[in-house]
Amino acid sequence: MVLKVHGIAGSTCTQKILTALIEIGVEYELVPINFAVGEHKSAAYMKMRSEERRVVKECRSRWSP
Repeated sequence: MVLKVHGIAGSTCTQKILTALIEIGVEYELVPINFAVGEHKSAAYMKMRSEERRVVKECRSRWSP
């Protein structure tokens, strides 16, 4: 299983998440968000966001909602 992290590679928030994932050995995929074209305001992206967080993780497993 690969964890998908939606964010901007240069973002401090995204870097914190990626650093933690690397340190604990979790395989991940960075899904870049293009703020210039408004991807962060799309209905699909807003549906994934919870509590207005800037970095979104997508995990499909029997333990994750």
